[in-house]
Amino acid sequence: MAAASPLIWGVLRPECYTKFIEQHDFFDEVCLKATISKLLGIGVILGAVLVKVPQILKILVSKSAQNISPLMFLLEAIGYMISVAYQFRRGYSFTTYGELVFLLIQSFILVCLVEHYNNRVNASFVLGVAVFGGWSYWLFFGIDDQLLLTFQKSLVIITILSRVPQIIANQKNGSTGQLSFITCFLNVGGNFARVFTTIQEVGDQSVLTNHLVSTALNTTILLQILLFWNQTKKT
Repeated sequence: MAAASPLIWGVLRPECYTKFIEQHDFFDEVCLKATISKLLGIGVILGAVLVKVPQILKILVSKSAQNISPLMFLLEAIGYMISVAYQFRRGYSFTTYGELVFLLIQSFILVCLVEHYNNRVNASFVLGVAVFGGWSYWLFFGIDDQLLLTFQKSLVIITILSRVPQIIANQKNGSTGQLSFITCFLNVGGNFARVFTTIQEVGDQSVLTNHLVSTALNTTILLQILLFWNQTKKT
């Protein structure tokens, strides 16, 4: 992959700096899209630092993981790790995937919390964490590029498996339990932003497809929170 031109102020391509600053041409379509994409990417990364914190705090305060599927956060962590390794090794700009690093850390924390409050932190859980660590190292430094691409393409399936059980459980229970509206809302906003930045900067069909599927499923969960809002408050 060809090396990208150095950015000015972290967001402007050299030619866009000339257009905007020197020529005062603020309506150049190519530069507008490129600059907006960079700003969105940075915004998504900054937002991702805290995006799952409301969910973490809600579980801690309530001391409960009621109606929350641990599978959702586990598969999220697996998917994030694959995507980070793939995009890192492909040499994509960090602003197009950087939030996944923070989401990975927070998803791992959520897996631990859900298992803790369900009294499932045992030797098997510790072994699973160790296996996940070894597998992650392999993704970055051991796996060949073609197999990593296959894993990346499988992310759509992982994303579906991570969300659909939660969606079904919400519908069955008529409640979204301890799911955080703020976290889900920020997830959806980040998904829409990532669709734009992926089209603008990456153009990788496998990455784009996963973002589109994730957007649809996260939007469904957000709508369920709104639909079951009154019932959830009673439980």
